[in-house]
Amino acid sequence: MSKDEIARRMQALRRRVATNTVQLWAKQFLAALAATPLPQAPEDALGFSAAMRKDYVAASRRLLVLDYDGTLAELTPHPPDARPSAALLQLLTALTQQPKTMVAVLSGRAADTLEAWLGQLPIHLVAEHGFCRRLVGETQWTTQPSAAPPGWKQAVRPILADYCMRAPGAFIEEKPHALVWHYRRAEHGFGQWLAREMSQHLSETFANASLSVLHGHKVVEVRPQGVDKGRALQQLLVDLKQPPFVLVAGDDRTDEDMFAAAPAGAWTFKVGVATDPTRAHHRLPAPAQVRQLLADLLTS
Repeated sequence: MSKDEIARRMQALRRRVATNTVQLWAKQFLAALAATPLPQAPEDALGFSAAMRKDYVAASRRLLVLDYDGTLAELTPHPPDARPSAALLQLLTALTQQPKTMVAVLSGRAADTLEAWLGQLPIHLVAEHGFCRRLVGETQWTTQPSAAPPGWKQAVRPILADYCMRAPGAFIEEKPHALVWHYRRAEHGFGQWLAREMSQHLSETFANASLSVLHGHKVVEVRPQGVDKGRALQQLLVDLKQPPFVLVAGDDRTDEDMFAAAPAGAWTFKVGVATDPTRAHHRLPAPAQVRQLLADLLTS
């Protein structure tokens, strides 16, 4: 790299070393430790499987609404590495072959990624938290109109790039309707701290610009206001004539909108370590348990 680039990066690293002393680290560590609730044991799926199976069998139609990253598939350091395995594709295909069962993947992923990974399956696809969608039987994706000002990405991108320099390992992902700052490869505590700082910075800077700032699972996403997973789920339920059985699973803060919008009586599952509060009624520890739960429905 050029000498100027080396100098810029070294300045960022030196600022970090100069300001993040061992005393500050100890203070922040103890404060975070005191504020962290004791982890709860994951709920055993057997505790609710009998009642859920009963509802599943009795329903005239069923809808399974599933997030992708962190729910159907494990999170990976590099987002492209989360491509669905043959076993996952086989599981989703088997579910859609049940006469009364519909499957929808409602994800933050871009439409072209979902199309490449899951487009060959007869499932409903909703991308970028609801900005784009393609229902079963449709050949084209439909996109929600955006109220964001023209050129908003050019204003946001330099801020994200600055935080990338401050957090080695962080990187920017550009989607058609969003910019995402990933810090899953950055040092955990420092990345989390910078993400909170950046979220506040962006929220204050673009408060009047019709933009939403979402702090999710090791990501901060900036996108136009007016679209979220909750609204996407509500529209999906309307279009599919409100199936009697609805199951919703997600792992992220963005999935809380889905849990809030789920109809009364829906089976909602938060995936991950049971420390954050959630609107979901049940918890599963990891994507492996989600896949097992779905496989169990095949034998109902």
